[in-house]
Order: sequence, then C-alpha cells, then structure tokens
Amino acid sequence: MASNTLRMSGMNSGLDTESIVDALTLTTKNKINTQERKVLKLKAQQEAYRSIISSLTTFQNKYFDILNQNTYLKSPSLFNTYKSTLTNEAGTTVKGVSCTSNNYANGGTYNVKVDQVATQAYYSSTGTSGASVDLSGCNDADTTYMMKITVGSKTETITFAGGDEETVRQNINDQLDVFGKTTSGANIVSIGSDNKFATSDKTAVNSTAAVEYSSSMTLDMNNLKTGNNTFSVTIGGSTKTVTLSTVESNYFEEIFDEDGNIKDDADAEKVKLFNDVAANEYEKQVRNAYNDYEKLLTDTDKDDFALLVYQKACDDNYNKYFNIAKSSAAGKAYTDAIADGTISSDENDSNYQSFEDFEAAFSFDDADFQATDTYQAYLDNQPDAADYTYDNLTEDQKLNYYREELYPGATEEEFKASFTAADAADSLNKANIKNNLEALGFYTAKLEVSFNDDGTAVISGKSTTTEGADASFAITASAANASDFGIAITDTTGTSSQISTSTTLDELGLTPDENGNYSFSINGTSFSFSGDKTIREMMRSVNASGCGATMSFTTLTNTFKITSAEYGINGKIDFEDGGEGLLGALGFSDSSAFTAGTNTILNINGVDIETESNSYTVDGTTFTFTQSAAGTEFTNVVERDYSEAINAIKSFVEDYNALIKEVYGYIDDEPDSDYYFLTDNDKEDMDLSESQEEKWEKMAKKGLLYNDSTLSSVMSKLRTAMYGTVNTADGGTISIFNIGISSSSNWQEHGKLTVDEKALTEAFSKYADEISTLFTDSTNGIMTQIDNVLDSAVKTTGARYEKGLLVQKAGVASTSSATDNAIYDELKRLQSLIDTLNDRYEKQQDRYWTIYSNLETQIGNLNSQTSSLSSLMGS
Repeated sequence: MASNTLRMSGMNSGLDTESIVDALTLTTKNKINTQERKVLKLKAQQEAYRSIISSLTTFQNKYFDILNQNTYLKSPSLFNTYKSTLTNEAGTTVKGVSCTSNNYANGGTYNVKVDQVATQAYYSSTGTSGASVDLSGCNDADTTYMMKITVGSKTETITFAGGDEETVRQNINDQLDVFGKTTSGANIVSIGSDNKFATSDKTAVNSTAAVEYSSSMTLDMNNLKTGNNTFSVTIGGSTKTVTLSTVESNYFEEIFDEDGNIKDDADAEKVKLFNDVAANEYEKQVRNAYNDYEKLLTDTDKDDFALLVYQKACDDNYNKYFNIAKSSAAGKAYTDAIADGTISSDENDSNYQSFEDFEAAFSFDDADFQATDTYQAYLDNQPDAADYTYDNLTEDQKLNYYREELYPGATEEEFKASFTAADAADSLNKANIKNNLEALGFYTAKLEVSFNDDGTAVISGKSTTTEGADASFAITASAANASDFGIAITDTTGTSSQISTSTTLDELGLTPDENGNYSFSINGTSFSFSGDKTIREMMRSVNASGCGATMSFTTLTNTFKITSAEYGINGKIDFEDGGEGLLGALGFSDSSAFTAGTNTILNINGVDIETESNSYTVDGTTFTFTQSAAGTEFTNVVERDYSEAINAIKSFVEDYNALIKEVYGYIDDEPDSDYYFLTDNDKEDMDLSESQEEKWEKMAKKGLLYNDSTLSSVMSKLRTAMYGTVNTADGGTISIFNIGISSSSNWQEHGKLTVDEKALTEAFSKYADEISTLFTDSTNGIMTQIDNVLDSAVKTTGARYEKGLLVQKAGVASTSSATDNAIYDELKRLQSLIDTLNDRYEKQQDRYWTIYSNLETQIGNLNSQTSSLSSLMGS
C-alpha cells in the first residue's frame, strides 16, 4: 500500500527517525517475514510431494496399464506365452517358415514336411510401350518450338528449331543432355525413330506437345465464355498458371431494364461488379484526358493551374468547416432563423457562401462564435499558397481538380449511364488478363499486353537486358480449356512415352467418357477415375476397395499384375474394361496370361494336409509359409516361455527399489533447525554470496517430509501387499519370497527386494500357473493389491476426497487438483494473512512517521522562536 505521509528525518531533533520507526514496527515486520518463510517451505513441500506423485504414477503406468504388454504384470497372458524352436537335419536356418503360439497352445514336437506352398492367381499384362509424340506441327525450320519433358521427379523445358521429322528428332536429342549422360556417353533420355521417349534406367517419361516459342502471340477474345479457366505461360524454364475469370459479352445485360437503367431487383453481385468495372474505366478515361491536357500546358498555364487548384483546396476547406459549424449551437440558431423567415433560404444559398458572410450570419446570433474551436480550426487549417506551386502539386491534386473542374462532363454517374453491358464485359476480360499476368510477376516485367480493335490481345515478350519486345515465351492450355475461353492456342495434352505409377490417366492418350472419366470393373466392383488421377492413385483405390484383387506395376518390364486376394486353386479374377479402354492401354486383354493359384500341401507328424491358405494352425501354433519353404523338412518344438514374465518381474523389483530409495530419502531426511527458507528481506539482511545462498537453501530443504505419516502409510501398505500367497497343487503355499525374491533384513533399507534369477527360473518350471495366479488374480493377486494402494495415493479422478491422499494434499499440475488441495488452501490463507500484516505494517509506519515528522516541525518552530528571542535580547 502506497504511503502519502511526508517523512521528515531528524534534521531538527538530531534523532535517527528511520531507525526508531523501523524498531517500533519491527514486531509486525518479523511476523510478515515468518509467514513468508512458511509460504516458501509449503511450496517446497508441495514440489516434493508432486515429485513423489510423479514417480508413483510412472511406476503404476508401467506395470498396471494394459497398453504396456511387456510389463503388464496383471495380465495372465504375460505368464502364459510359448516359444517355437525350429531345427532341421542339416543344422541350418529353416527358411520361409515362421511360427507363433497363442496362450492356449499345446507344448510338443511337430515334424513338418512342406511339399508345396499356396500361391495367388494373377493376370499379367503385356508390356506397355507408351505413346508416340506428334512432331508433325514442328515443320517450320525458321520457328523455335518448346517442349516440357518430365523424367521421374525432374522436369526440364527444352527449345529446338523445326524442320522435317528426322531433323526435329535430332534437334530434340541435342537438347536432352540436360538429363545427364550414361557411362558410354549417350543421353540418359532420348527420342527414337518411333517418336517415343525412352530412358536408360526405365524411368517414366512424360512430355507436352511441342508449341511455338515466340516473342509475340495473339489471343482471340471475340467469343469468350463465362467461367474460370486456365492457361499456362512459360518464359525460359519458368512456367506459371493463369487462372482467368472471363464473361460473355451479354453477361451484364440482365441487370438493365428496357430504358437502360439498372433494375431495382437486379443481382446485387453483378451490379457491384458492373459498377466497379465502370468506375475503373471512368478513372482510366479521366486520367488519359488529364495526361493529354497536361501535355498542352505552357509554363504560364501551369502557374494558373496551380492557383486554381489552390483555390479549390481553400473552398473545400471552407465547406468542411461550414458544415461543421452548421451543427453547432450557433449553426442551429442560424438554421432556425432561416426557418422562421428572419433569414431567407435564398440568402442562405446566395449571400452566405463566402467566409465573411458566413461569419456575419453567425455573429448576429452568437457574438462569441469567433472564439469557438470551429472558427479557430478554419483559420488554422487554411492551406499555404506556397505549397500549391505547380512543382509541389501531387498527381492526385492535379487529377482530382481536373476531374471536377476541367472535365465536368465526365462525371462517374454520367459515364456509367453510357457504359454498355458489352463495354463492361470487354473491359473486365481485358483487365483480368493483365491483372493475372501482373500477379504472377510476368506482366510489365517480362510481358506487355495490348488490345486491338478486332477483339484480339497481343502479348509481347520484353527483353530483360535491352529495349524491345524480343524475349520468347509460350502460352499453352489443354484443348478443352482453349475452347472454353475462346483463346486459339495449341493443345498441349501430355504424352507418356514410357509410363510409371506417376503417369496420369489423361497422359495415356485415351479418349475419356462424356464426364472426362475412365472406368473398368474387377470381380463385379466398378471403378471410375478422372483423367488427372495418376496410375499410383488408381491402383491404391483398387487395392483399398476390397474387390478381392490387387494391382501392381514393375518398371523393369513396364507390366502390370492383377492378383487375387485369395490364395489357392479357387482364387479367381474377373475383369471387364470400360469403353475408354483403360485396362487395354495398361496391357490387359482377354488373352492376357493367367496363372492359377496353388494350395499348400504339407505333412505334420505323419498327417497329410492340403489347404488353400499359406498358413496352418494346429493346437494353438500357427505355421506360416513363404514360397522358399517349398520342399523344406523341419522340426518345431513348442514349449512354455517364461522369459518375458521373468524380465517383467526383474524390472518391477528394480523400479520398486528405486521408489523406496526416493520416498524414504524424504521420510528419513532430518531437518536442521539452524536453517530456514530465505525471504527477500532475509537475503538482503544476510548479504550472502551466491554459493553461500545455494548451500543455505539446500540445507533449508532438509526434512521437508521428515517422518511424513501419509508417505509412511503408503509405503507400509505397498510392503504389506507384497506378502500375498496362493495355494500350490501339492498342498503348500507360495509367495514372492518363495520364488527367488527376498527382502533385505537391514531395517534401514526399508524392505528393499533382491532377485535370484536362477531360483526364479526354477520356480517357474515348477509353479508357473501358481506364480501367474499369485501376480494376476483379480481379487487377491499381489498386483491387484499394489494397484489399489497406488490408486489410494495418486488417483487424480473424482471429487476432491475421492482422489489419492497425496493428490488431496499437494495436487498435480495441469489437473483440477492443482488448485484443489490442502497445501493450496493453506497458501491462500497465509497470503491473506501476509496481506493483512503488510497493511498493518504500512499503517504503523505512517503513524510513527507522522508523529516524528510533527515533532521535527515543532522542534523547528521552537528553534526559530528561540533564535528570534535571542536576537531581540541582543545575545
């Protein structure tokens, strides 16, 4: 709490006022310090409890959570596992065979002979050689053509001169060295006499049709259709896609009535778009007219022009403050005067448009108007004529003045009234071409666009080094897109000369159905794919469909397989190609090679077995075979496997001992009464070094949980839970202390456990089922008992008093218990007490400082009077 008391030290009395006041309030200050030490200790205790809670919780999660199968000691399955040992007469590894046994397997020996392993039926396609590239359009030797070629994940753009086909192929091959060379010096990628691309490493090759690569191209815009369409622009090796929104010439007609006015119920979005286009076109025409006017200005005219713009700025400023004043008290009186006839509206229109008349009009009713902010603001905001010399005028000042004064017939509304739907559509299409190219960083930087009266757009390449339109580029689109928006350009549909799983279905050169899709069926399940889907995506859909078959592809032979999901001689595959011939393009036909599946034939312990599956289960043990198992003879010994349970028990004992060490480290740690937690005041008073302070705080933390009854109770219950027993078949009983686990006889080790692994293994060989019951019984098993003890200590769910005892005491961060526990409540209480004591301390300080400050004042006055008397008495 801040103090407003004037604190005067002993300047007159000679007293050390601050020391006196601090001494008088020391008791309260010490009380505050004591409570703050308690807060620090409580927080340290809470941190210690939470550390123990974390360790107990980690322990519980490891051994009592079903998700941790290898250490879940409550699970009978952990104690009832089996292992298989495979051997053969040659003493070598048994190949192609794996064995697994469930928890209900029978131990025993199995002599197995595998004559034949089940296989799946499949169809193999003939090789797919891909399509030829059409080079017939590249017949002009004086023209440069461009082609984009993709090999695997690498795409390159090449340019080459035209001519006859042999010359063109040679020109293309000369450019294909960008994909690298083989060890013999040949190109990795080449085009052959059949006009098909091929690679030395069998990687797929996809190419676009060759298109003209020129410094100027003309686009036909006469028959554009409404919709969003795309084409691509390639400059050098950079290709970017233009998404062009176009409209038909009659797109805006429906928003007008017969008189050419916009209908009240016209589509709001179209009206807004029309107005935006009209406004942009108006601005463009105004600026063009202004630019023409500016070219005609003489030096003298420029000064006159600047003066007119300055006057207009003054008028705008006057009107601004005139309108503000009209809403003021004086302005309302002025308006009332007009209303009751004292001032005519005609006078208002004609006589009060200069500032002088405005001032006079308001002064008759409010003589103080000149002192108002409105009046002063007008004076303060008059423009400076020096700023309106022609050279200082901004382009906007010139343009705005011209728009309103020098070209009054070109108002936006008048312009819109004469702006037709066809004009708007044409302007929108032109703007969209420029805007899209500019957004891609092409227009103005590398391309220029101009428009002819015949409705065509001319795009010219700009050189980046010299003036002139001489940079070559290409514009490409699919045939479908080209016809959509009326731009006559070359069809650049991709061609796959050597296919791979990344090849799209469109690139196979087929004709899709009326929806642009390709279809087929397998085992009665129908599939349909759009042309932009890759072969990989197509196969994934088939393989995930559950149609009873899967598809695969190998690049080594460029062949596909359709394989039955079922093994054995009864596995069947029925496929039917769609009208587009997709499966045929992949090499499948009625004459495709079909390979029937085979059954598994084996003998186990003298019993002949034949099955359609490639696995067989006998007495809980499953044999699974691969093709390399055919002709194999081996022996499998199945026996109980206790290793996982033994490893889990050893790990449990190790972690339990770590818990004992940690928890009793707190319980047995005696406090040192010479040390306490240091508050800020303590640190200031004691002036310890950093190392001394660290040592002090370490000593202060000793004994935080010394002889803690809650912790002692939890650990005692854990030890008690360890003493559970079960009956054995021979009439005795066993506990963990009969199976190779012992407890330390040293009381200072608090029941630390040790494991004799040899004795534990022998116990499992005799009492495996009893040991399983000892640990896993859902009622009396020791793991159930331990789990219950841990829940009673660290459970975080339920209401406050349903949670674990340690959680009730200290809470767990980031849970509801973080602010719902005993220590938190005590901390709140102590903080409230500290706040109260601080208020008391401040008030005491203020009170004593006031007393001693008044004393200083009185002594000062007395000294002054004494001095005056001494003066009068001549002393």
